[in-house]
Amino acid sequence: MKHETDFRASSALNSPDALRRRKFVRRFRTIDVASVENLFLDSGLTAAQASIANICICSSEPTTFASATTTALLGSFAAGAGTTSSGPSAGTSPTGRKLVFASIASGTITTTGTASWWAAVGTASLYAHGLLSAAQGVTAGNTFSLGSFEVRIANQ
Repeated sequence: MKHETDFRASSALNSPDALRRRKFVRRFRTIDVASVENLFLDSGLTAAQASIANICICSSEPTTFASATTTALLGSFAAGAGTTSSGPSAGTSPTGRKLVFASIASGTITTTGTASWWAAVGTASLYAHGLLSAAQGVTAGNTFSLGSFEVRIANQ
């Protein structure tokens, strides 16, 4: 036996609030999204590039400045001139713009643990973070190195 429901008869679907929501959705469904130009995307990357003070390695995903610099912090490298090798420039896949960080050879490990994330931080802000290519056990007092990596902003 087939069970059918007539949703048109449902009072909840025809309530004044439901009708207003449907009209609202229909009204805004055809709005076009503006195209964003490279200059707009580059301004965010340029600001980050000028403000990044440290590249950190972390034991868990650093979603805030505090987690990147205290809670999950295993080690850091003082960023400065020469830390980024190029950018902002055209991203290839996905499309957009990118900032390329040069490899790091002399970061300092401050806490023993397993590093699986990196974070780019300023003096009070988290600018970017991502997974390392492989998790790695690290020991306090040693140094770490990172290969070159990219921060991307995709356009549409």
